[in-house]
Amino acid sequence: MARFAAAYGRVVDPRTVMAYALLHVYADLAWYLRELPPPGGETELGSLAEVWFGCC
Repeated sequence: MARFAAAYGRVVDPRTVMAYALLHVYADLAWYLRELPPPGGETELGSLAEVWFGCC
C-alpha cells in the first residue's frame, strides 16, 4: 500500500488507513483477522496497521 501511494507522490500513515478500513460501512475486523492473520500474534491496532498497511 505504501509503495502504491508513493507512486502517486503521497505519504500514507498506516494508522489512518487502518482507521478508514475500520470505519467503512462494511468493515468487519473479525473477518480481516481471519483472512489476514497477524504475524507474531499482534494484538494492538497500531502495530497491526504497520504490518498490514506499512512500508515493506
